[in-house]
Amino acid sequence: MTTPSRTVNAKKELFTGLRRVIIVAPSRWLSNLVKESFLKEYPVEVIPNGIDTDIFKPTPSDFRKRYGLEGKFVILSMASEWE
Repeated sequence: MTTPSRTVNAKKELFTGLRRVIIVAPSRWLSNLVKESFLKEYPVEVIPNGIDTDIFKPTPSDFRKRYGLEGKFVILSMASEWE
């Protein structure tokens, strides 16, 4: 198993010293974190995540009723470990 410090060091070695690199972040918050990291030598541009609202839009559904979630706040979260 790779240790966190070994992973960080490997990424630092791979991503520093490159020429003609622009880091693109989906938010100002993430852009600011990049500017505090070992990637701070590179310019950072913010391009917000776009959503195609012709495809992704509210639609009628009985989802909350089917799963007993009426009147409840629902959060969807996903994560993946990078190795």
